[in-house]
Amino acid sequence: MSDQDVKQAFSHYAKLSLVNRTRSLYSQDQRQVLKVPLNEETVEYPIDDGPPIIKLLTEKQAIHFEEYLVNERLIIAISRLTDAQKKLLYYKYVERLSDKAIGQILHVSSQAISKRHRKVLSKIGSTFFD
Repeated sequence: MSDQDVKQAFSHYAKLSLVNRTRSLYSQDQRQVLKVPLNEETVEYPIDDGPPIIKLLTEKQAIHFEEYLVNERLIIAISRLTDAQKKLLYYKYVERLSDKAIGQILHVSSQAISKRHRKVLSKIGSTFFD
């Protein structure tokens, strides 16, 4: 399997799993919406003007990334990653940050992030496709 195939397989399964988990979390959040009485104060200062922002995972939850997946082989592959590797996947696939932005967060170059990303995908691929 080529690196490109590994990337596509990982992206496909991770995105499907995260979308399903997001829908579940969004449904739970909708049930917990506070009911605000209408009065002068709430009418003048609306609570939320825009559409709801759905956060898939938080950075703290990234180290337990495999708990949000449904594919067993992918869960095993992700569980074998280090916390740093899982955070890299979080920044790349959940936050959708560029290598440069991730590098700024982790205080390394974008080339180092690219290399780490390829290494993580290769590790996932070797576990996933065995």
